[in-house]
Amino acid sequence: MNTISEKTESPPTKTQPQSIMTTLTITCGSIAILLSFWAGMLLALLAGRQFVILSHIEGYKPAEFTVEKLVYFHGMRPGRSRIDKDHYWAEGTINGQPEKFTLGAYLPKIPANQAQLESMMSVGRVLPVLYNPEVPDTIEVRIIYPEEDFPAKWLLRRRNMYKYGFGPLAIALGFCLLCSLADRSWLGLKFFVGSLPFPLMGWLFAWLDLSA
Repeated sequence: MNTISEKTESPPTKTQPQSIMTTLTITCGSIAILLSFWAGMLLALLAGRQFVILSHIEGYKPAEFTVEKLVYFHGMRPGRSRIDKDHYWAEGTINGQPEKFTLGAYLPKIPANQAQLESMMSVGRVLPVLYNPEVPDTIEVRIIYPEEDFPAKWLLRRRNMYKYGFGPLAIALGFCLLCSLADRSWLGLKFFVGSLPFPLMGWLFAWLDLSA
């Protein structure tokens, strides 16, 4: 009797182009994860002066700050450890509104004490400044030094922040998702979700600074 041998069909294997797409998905996804860390760090580092200025840049207008009092605060230093750093500022008014100003480039150097601060700045002096009353009064950049070409310089900084901070991340994620789509896998979506935490943490730091 002749036995009929049945051949069992093996499951189809991925073709070479699909394997290449998988490799490209993993490569682009890994790069996106690294770039997401960079984007998050950039936002976290900018959370403070620069981010607040960039977020409120259109509202800064020329004004005059009248110096009424100079304050130098020594940080607490129990023993050799330093709990808080020294701070200095001027208290005064803009159009009758009480404000504080850190003086910026109006001081030739960082003062070491009250006497040095008073030797560099005098009470009663009227200083041209840029003022934005919409910035929260808990943040020291309601009043800033009127640097030349202020709007153009800071708008360029904002464009560069998005261009170099988020541009490469968007490109890497785009290629990752396209390769994953061509490979018919969910791998790209996983990399996309995995790249979100660092930028979200950066935005959180920035939001906390704005709402302080």
